[in-house]
Amino acid sequence: MNAHIPYEKLIEFTEQVLKKGFNYSEAEARVTAKVLVEADARGIPSHGVARLAFYRQNLERGFAHPGAEPEIVWSTPSSLVVDGHGGVGCYVAEFGVQTPRADYNIHSSLYFIGRGMRHDFTVYQQ
Repeated sequence: MNAHIPYEKLIEFTEQVLKKGFNYSEAEARVTAKVLVEADARGIPSHGVARLAFYRQNLERGFAHPGAEPEIVWSTPSSLVVDGHGGVGCYVAEFGVQTPRADYNIHSSLYFIGRGMRHDFTVYQQ
């Protein structure tokens, strides 16, 4: 049987699970819940709310550290390297993508590299 849960209700529920069950901060829970629910809404359940079990395993095994704040370790007007210090990946990614817009006022393209998390990533924006 398939259950249909309204988008906003699923975001609220997922945020509560992340805050109360996983000890995520408000900001970490908000961005992570949005990413997971959006993946489900787009038909990519492998990266949706079902990943909560995987996130729990990462916490239990010491692979993730809620509350760790990202740090800019290198930057230019068009590139940014952020160390996530083992923190919440979605939160670190949002930090990296939003920081250049606020601090550097980039209007063309941006390369952002996140490291020091469960897996590293590169984001290219134009």
